[in-house]
Amino acid sequence: MVFTSVNDLVINQSIHSVVQTAKFKVPLSARLHHNGEITSVKTSEMFKPGDPVSIELGYNGALYPEFNGYITRLVYGQPLTVECEDAMYIVRKTHVTENRAEIKLKEVVALCLNGLYNVEGEIPDVTLNDFTVLNESALNILQNLSNDYGLGVYFTPQARLYCGPLYGYRSGNVRYDFHRNIKPMQNELKHQEEEDVKLKIIARSWRADGSLIEEEVGDVNGYTRTLWYYGIEDSSDLKSRAVNEISRYKFSGYTGYFTSLLYPYAEPGMRADITDPDFAERAGSYYIESVETRFGLSGASRKIEPGIKLN
Repeated sequence: MVFTSVNDLVINQSIHSVVQTAKFKVPLSARLHHNGEITSVKTSEMFKPGDPVSIELGYNGALYPEFNGYITRLVYGQPLTVECEDAMYIVRKTHVTENRAEIKLKEVVALCLNGLYNVEGEIPDVTLNDFTVLNESALNILQNLSNDYGLGVYFTPQARLYCGPLYGYRSGNVRYDFHRNIKPMQNELKHQEEEDVKLKIIARSWRADGSLIEEEVGDVNGYTRTLWYYGIEDSSDLKSRAVNEISRYKFSGYTGYFTSLLYPYAEPGMRADITDPDFAERAGSYYIESVETRFGLSGASRKIEPGIKLN
């Protein structure tokens, strides 16, 4: 069954979320065209939880895959709301029971995926000590790994599973210009100067034996960012590494978010080159951390959140 239009559609994607989501609204009744015949149906009877969903958007027949997943819930109203999750909907059905004195991070991920999906990315070579789970949801385990080891764990819009360092996934470049494809009335970008940024970094490294070391650098009273490393064995080396990377997070450039058109296509993991003809010196490149895509009767747009500065 194919719907070529919807009342409203929202897709939320982020490198910080293990589960990517979509939600769309369609009329309660529809007319289906098949072999020259037109049939009126109740739309709610055409969907059920667990059905696969593929969403593509674009113009003039040029469509991009924006979301692949499964229906999780129907909200009955006028119009009907269909809520969806990506393939983590399937992963959450797996439950893991394991008791190991030592286990590799890669092995834990494999237990959670249960052979269902291949992984893209470099899973750090880290040992977990005293790993014990009893009938635990695989999704909960992956969420804990993301939280405790600073991993990016998520499916891309093309249904590929990435698991690796948070900013390790790269999916192409996109260009934005304040005079061309950034909506001025929906622009919440703020330009900051490096000297005005107060930042404290907590640097953590998982040693190869599974133990954790931690160092703090930067401004004591600044806002806090946690950086994760793997295999750095010495505290002084960890501190030096964190100091060298402060400029990625404490920089002169843009913070916040902005709204663009449906084109150009954008997804988390892309490099966004942002320029402003009125302030040429502010040009810079940023890692896209999240994208909220909207499509419907009121038009189409993307809300882009740039993160770390790439140059």
